[in-house]
Amino acid sequence: MQKIITAALSSVIIFIFLCFPTWANPNSNSFFEHLRITWKTSPQTQANISWTSRNKIADFKIHIDSLSHKGIVKSYKLTTNPQHQGTFSGSSEKAFYHHVLVKDLKASTKYYFVISSGQKVSKEYSFITAPEDYRNFTLLFGGDSRSGHRQRIEINKVICKMHTADPNIIALAHGGDYVNKGSKWNEWDKWLSHNELLINDNGLILPIIPAKGNHDSGPIYPQIFNIKKNEEVYFSSRLSPMAKLITLNTNGSVKGDQNNFLENALKTGTEKKTTWLLAQYHAPLYPAVKEPNKAKSAWTSLFEKYNLTIALEADGHCIKRTLPIRKDKHDPINGVVYVGEGGLGVGQRQPKLDRWYLKEPGMATNGTHVMRLDFELNKLTYKVIMLDGSVKDSYIFMKNINVDPSLYKLLKPLAIQFIKNKISIKSFAEKLNKIIKDPKSDEAMKKEASALKENLSEHINTKFDHFIKKANTQPIEATEDIKLFLKTISQLEVTSSLEKRYAELIKNDNYKSSIEIDTEIQKCLKKIKGEKMDSKKNKRHLRKSKCDD
Repeated sequence: MQKIITAALSSVIIFIFLCFPTWANPNSNSFFEHLRITWKTSPQTQANISWTSRNKIADFKIHIDSLSHKGIVKSYKLTTNPQHQGTFSGSSEKAFYHHVLVKDLKASTKYYFVISSGQKVSKEYSFITAPEDYRNFTLLFGGDSRSGHRQRIEINKVICKMHTADPNIIALAHGGDYVNKGSKWNEWDKWLSHNELLINDNGLILPIIPAKGNHDSGPIYPQIFNIKKNEEVYFSSRLSPMAKLITLNTNGSVKGDQNNFLENALKTGTEKKTTWLLAQYHAPLYPAVKEPNKAKSAWTSLFEKYNLTIALEADGHCIKRTLPIRKDKHDPINGVVYVGEGGLGVGQRQPKLDRWYLKEPGMATNGTHVMRLDFELNKLTYKVIMLDGSVKDSYIFMKNINVDPSLYKLLKPLAIQFIKNKISIKSFAEKLNKIIKDPKSDEAMKKEASALKENLSEHINTKFDHFIKKANTQPIEATEDIKLFLKTISQLEVTSSLEKRYAELIKNDNYKSSIEIDTEIQKCLKKIKGEKMDSKKNKRHLRKSKCDD
């Protein structure tokens, strides 16, 4: 009997969430609802704060400060009125939108605010602006929340829990298809209420970076995200000095103005030596379920020209990660990786596993999920997080970085050149050695050069360790990577510990490669140590003579 009662109560709770989302939402206020924050072009200095009211109230105000004042209105530094207000299209019960674009904020700063109307004052909420330095941070990504409301509620709770536990999470990039019919206010009403579940118990709000889906057409989408008349829905967000996210629109013309915008955004990111370039949009260019979007012919060449790191896609209702792709072929060194396909609630489809770009080491499956991107100076880690918190898939991107340029003054420009791949490892090492050995160099500069040289050795070891771990699941690809990498450092004075690391690699039972490749790797290692290569040694000989030493 107790089980029957419990099941019945659960059904009632779910019914309340789905049919009466405002009543069920603990973040709802008596005089407004649907609180949200949107980021677009300047997340370090700007935030668009939006909410909904059921009665048009002219005296709404927002009070904001970088200090918490526990809702004491007069104590907040800035008070302002909404700049943009109106009636949601198709809202028969007269729902009104209110938008405040707050400017002149400081990067990496937590801001507190309350909303007032006459004598009514909300609870205190907060958000954190994007970083302006090289600190680590995390971006979440997902799409397709248009149906499957029960799953949408649950994945929003998972996201909120992740955000609460990890302050490095700065935003959720949404790949579009928020609702099933973009012209239906009642669908947006529910989505907005479910979206408030991203606000945690302490009032901390996770900003959204929105892309438009094919189900989001109509006048309500721009009313939700404060998009002005004739304003484009594609834009570029500088997430930090090391990362740029370009949001595109696959629903309209993908050539002409948008194509010009994309090339300029990619070019600017390259010129400013941005380490990680990302693009998000709705319809996939390398789909796991449907056919490629028309944008493929226009955008992939630009992605490859400017070395996009990763493309975030939606629409297919599944989980996928492609092989690294360049010129429509697998390119493990310089390819672009395409991930996503949408799982923020929508029912999942079966991916077509016979497509060449989904073959191992690519992957495809399905399930309600959100994707996580952890940004570091030398590494970008991608993970797929499921409803139960488990990791379904992961992938690591590496760069020439073991150096935080902000730690250096005299050699900061040189450090930045290296981490952005503007100079080779060899050139970087030669410049550092020249400074260290030059009697005209002052002690401060020599000290920085010595520190950077240590960082270089650390970088080489880190990257080589990455290849060793990669060999566990991708032996052929990892061997090619190692071969190419060792050629780039063969003339350097670096630690001989790489030989021991290689011995560790070939002990692995999963490691498979040709004797010719192993011989080439050994040759590079010997060259590093300044020794002559015995051409008769092969992989099996090395196992006996080196691994046992």
